[in-house]
Amino acid sequence: MTLEFELYEQYRKEQQTIKESHRQFMVREQEALEKYTELKHKYQRTLEESVKDGKDLTADLDKLDEEIQEAKKLYERRKQERLASNTINKGATKRVDILKAFRGEYTQKVQNEVLPSIYDRVNYARDLILSALLDLYNARDEYDGITAEIKEISLAAKESGETPHHLYISNPVFSNHSDFEGHHEIANIVSRLITETNRTIRDKELPSNATYIADLKGVNK
Repeated sequence: MTLEFELYEQYRKEQQTIKESHRQFMVREQEALEKYTELKHKYQRTLEESVKDGKDLTADLDKLDEEIQEAKKLYERRKQERLASNTINKGATKRVDILKAFRGEYTQKVQNEVLPSIYDRVNYARDLILSALLDLYNARDEYDGITAEIKEISLAAKESGETPHHLYISNPVFSNHSDFEGHHEIANIVSRLITETNRTIRDKELPSNATYIADLKGVNK
């Protein structure tokens, strides 16, 4: 769950209020424009009627002219109000303060919440892998002596004709004749770690043969 960024939430609320205020000013301006336009059209129709029918509609035209002037003034005022609101209504929370807080306090808060468990598991996994590799190569060294002796026997058996050809002998720890109990050789597992790491980051999921471990509870460290 994403940690709350209080200053940003405050900024968002302010911006929503400002946006609604701007919308209201725009509505008022549009209503004033529509009224102004409507009166001008009415004035034109009345003028045409006066000319067409030969009626004296001077009083009506004078009244409409006054209404048009008032409507124009109101429209201009509403337009100025809308423009002023765009300039004045910026909100109390400054963007630069949000950026500073995000890069400082908020980032530190997120790291304190998210990273400790991850660091614990990464370091524990590192210790496990390095310890396993150390044991692997120590075991190889331990069996190097007997492996060398068996190679001598294999060579002697070939030279005496006891075997039709020289039998390949390798350290039993690193034998590549077959995988151990169906598992991939350790060297292959380690060599695939980088590829699997990149794939996990890219796909946001573990390989099918991996087990997700959320924490180190119950693990003897």
